[in-house]
Amino acid sequence: MSPFMSLSPPALGLIALLLTCCTPSPNPRNYTMAEPSTHALQGSYQPTSVTETLIAATGKYEKKPASIVIGADGSIEITNLPDCWVLPYEQALGQFDTGKGSWSLVRQQQGWVLLCKFPSLPNHAARGTDHGNVTAMISLVGQRPPYLLESIISHPDADLSMQFAKTGTAP
Repeated sequence: MSPFMSLSPPALGLIALLLTCCTPSPNPRNYTMAEPSTHALQGSYQPTSVTETLIAATGKYEKKPASIVIGADGSIEITNLPDCWVLPYEQALGQFDTGKGSWSLVRQQQGWVLLCKFPSLPNHAARGTDHGNVTAMISLVGQRPPYLLESIISHPDADLSMQFAKTGTAP
């Protein structure tokens, strides 16, 4: 006879609950696992309120309206993104990136990401960083539209990131 047979139904329910609660999530950040459509991604994204608070709390950045616009034609435009979106946080200088580039959808181990290429970001060029040429990945969060865009701004284990929520459609 199984040792579980002598347990009451509430005790069995509690054991089942504990076992499911203690199992680590295979996708704790809720990265997008199914390939999203271009139509679902295109649009204008603004920082979430948590991201705005995080940026202000660093003390490195003045308040500026930031945005990311994803075009259906593979274009991307960023406006006033704190430079820590692509630099290690400890190397960020409190400057902002604004520029136009291209994006493509790429499958990564953790989910789908936007692979973004910017031929010239002036602040990076001024610092001598690859003459302003920047390639970066922006993770997609959520299992259905509207997705969040996420940029890790520190070591991934520190759980520090900027997220942008969709606020409108691209022109």
